[in-house]
Amino acid sequence: VCAKAVRAAFFKLFKDGLIYRGKRLVNWDPATQTVLADDEVEHETVQGHFWYMRYPLVEPVEITGQSIEYVTVATTRPETMLGDTAVAMNPADERAEYLLGKKVRLPIVGRIIPIIADEHVVLPNPESEDEKARFSTGFLKVTPAHDPDDWEIGQRHGLEVVNVMAPDGSISDKYGWEDAGTPEAQSLLGMDRFEAREAIVEWFRKENLLGNVREYAHEVGHSYRSHVPIEPYLSDQWYIAVKKPIEHLREKFGSGLI
Repeated sequence: VCAKAVRAAFFKLFKDGLIYRGKRLVNWDPATQTVLADDEVEHETVQGHFWYMRYPLVEPVEITGQSIEYVTVATTRPETMLGDTAVAMNPADERAEYLLGKKVRLPIVGRIIPIIADEHVVLPNPESEDEKARFSTGFLKVTPAHDPDDWEIGQRHGLEVVNVMAPDGSISDKYGWEDAGTPEAQSLLGMDRFEAREAIVEWFRKENLLGNVREYAHEVGHSYRSHVPIEPYLSDQWYIAVKKPIEHLREKFGSGLI
């Protein structure tokens, strides 16, 4: 009886336009292939690395008499670069006037992506007490399908969302990655995410596109069930349009009917 009532209420809300479906990043456990609530994620300090990776500009840019052929991004998760759809920089960065609107060619994939302006990007400052500023290059790889902050940037700028992983955490072109046509990209398909990380770093090293590698202690969310690192994963979710009922009640109150 309860289940029937719930279904009836759901269908009525859906018919009235008060429930809708949309995509959202969730806490995903690749081992059990289930969604985790925020309180089911255990945060552990992990000794990892910042890899500094060079993304070639489609056309070199001259800045103060120097020809710039690439921008350098820093990341703790190189495997997600396959899903990058932009590089962001802070508009206050002194290099912004030369680089905003330019394009880079994403290594391995060959995807042409724009350099965009977003104030979320931390300005680099090697002398800062802020650890993020000390590690920052001023350029942020934007991967809307695999990072919550990048998802927000993607929503602000209308960026393409490219999911490069299967539910089990392996690299896949079956869940939203449509331009995995290069031999380099094809060679990564089916690899576990951490295996792909090593392969990508090695590829960048061989192609002379890997800069510094710096040790970095940071918090990584782990599943309380399987104890493996979670993956921010794009999933279809149901939402309730709470503003519509509020507007309806406001009309009733204003009309004196309530």
